[in-house]
Order: sequence, then structure tokens, then C-alpha cells
Amino acid sequence: MEAALRYAAEKINGKQKGPLEFIESRGSAHRKEFTVSLNGIGDVKVAVVHTLGEARKIAEEVKNGNPRGYLFIEVMACPGGCVCGGGQPIDIGLDKKRARAAGLYKTDKSYKYSKSQENPAVLEAYSRFLGGAVNSHKAHELLHTTYENRNNLLG
Repeated sequence: MEAALRYAAEKINGKQKGPLEFIESRGSAHRKEFTVSLNGIGDVKVAVVHTLGEARKIAEEVKNGNPRGYLFIEVMACPGGCVCGGGQPIDIGLDKKRARAAGLYKTDKSYKYSKSQENPAVLEAYSRFLGGAVNSHKAHELLHTTYENRNNLLG
């Protein structure tokens, strides 16, 4: 969520100096909702949900008309997201998970390239493999997906 918002905010609001942070998207709460102000668009409502149960709830809300008006929803299956999820050591305890998250955010803040659109490795990947630019036909073909209702497969 944070990387996508950094990209969108810079593209819409213009170049930002220094790290651009969306702290509201962080943390272990199973559901986080907040608003981001984007010039010319206004306030954009976004949500971050952790756990499949919370994903199911927000999917039902969207299916029933998205009453909260979210423009962007990030869903992570693991409680606490990737920082605390299945790829991490098992049963390391809440304090160690908090320390790990704090360390990641500290590194992100001090890293020279906190925005994807400035990272030389990302730019090289687009140049060499993804048609040369964000939103190129090749990038869209390889990185975007669509979803189809497949309920009929099981009768």
C-alpha cells in the first residue's frame, strides 16, 4: 500500500522531497482505513486488511456497494502482513515482531530509494524486460491480472 501510494502521490501531487510515508497503512490492526489527499482528485479513501476473515468482510462490503467508498484496498492474508506472516520465524513473540517492523520502517526511512519510481533496479527491470516504462503494453501484459467468476466450475 505504502509503495503504491508513494507512486500515486508523486505522479498526481508532483515530486516530493525526502521520504514520503503513509504511517496509517502500518501496524498489526486487522483493518486500517484512512484518507489520502491527492491534488485534482481530492480525498481518496483507502483500506488495508490483514487475515482472510477480514478480507472476506471487506469483499462483501464492496460486493454490496462499497458504502465507505474505498478507491484502493490492500489485502494481506497473514495477521500483521508480511512482516509477521508465514515467511517469518515461527513463534518469535510479539516483541520481536514489533522490533522487526520498527527495523524495516527505520531502514525504509533511511534508504536512498524509498520510492519505486526512483530505484535503479526497478528502472532497469522496466527498461530491459517490461517495455521501457510504467504502464507500457508489455508491463501491463506481464504484471496485471484480471479475475473471472469461476463458481460454475464446481456446479
